[in-house]
Amino acid sequence: MPKIGDIVDMTSDNAKDIMKSFAKQEEIFLNSECVFVEYYDILKCPWYILLSVLHQNDKIRPVVDLSAVEYLDTNELFEWYCNRKNRNFLFDLASAPTDKMDYDALLSALMENQVFYQVDTLLNVVEPLKICLRQKMIKKMVIYTEEDNPYVREDIVNIFGKKSNIHYYHGDFAKVLERIPTDTTYFLSDFNKIVTMAECKHLNLASLVLPYDFEYNFSYNEKDEKIPIVDMDYLGKDFIFKLNYYNSCYV
Repeated sequence: MPKIGDIVDMTSDNAKDIMKSFAKQEEIFLNSECVFVEYYDILKCPWYILLSVLHQNDKIRPVVDLSAVEYLDTNELFEWYCNRKNRNFLFDLASAPTDKMDYDALLSALMENQVFYQVDTLLNVVEPLKICLRQKMIKKMVIYTEEDNPYVREDIVNIFGKKSNIHYYHGDFAKVLERIPTDTTYFLSDFNKIVTMAECKHLNLASLVLPYDFEYNFSYNEKDEKIPIVDMDYLGKDFIFKLNYYNSCYV
């Protein structure tokens, strides 16, 4: 079962997979200039804290159907969160027509509460990143969200301390990529951003380190095999990039 807030065992195969993404070996790209990290569902999952608050909240019922989650315990609820089909979990629970209700705007409005960011939901990648920073394996780290969020900005300092080589970027992802060097390793919780990288000519020679936990990034083929929603083989015909998967939530 998921263990939110647990420190990943640095001797585990999962931790080694994360550390290997930075290792200076010929078998992978060095990608030492920059590490790009999405905040949501890579560093922490404050959306899950919102879900845990809402899942028995009657006030939200006019626009959200809670029947799928209202009787789940903590572990079951987090498992549901990982298995959700949409990055914005409100779409999984939508009771109003999505063309009548702006669930993205609703999520943004509901997240305007610092408590969701203060709860410890640190995920597995945080400790390896801290180690890499201490060992000076990372020259520059960029942490990214779509919207400027003062709570995220403060939380980054709480997680890593105030360091001159850690930067918080926000805004349109394609625009942000213009500020990212080619020699970069990306931890992305939203696989659709890989398509944007390809369109912006930022995928070539990049290293991708992707979580295997979140079902919104995967589908299943006719053999019932789990495959990413982005066709990596197709992209591999035009771009050379390194691809690694790891378990973000499970030790």
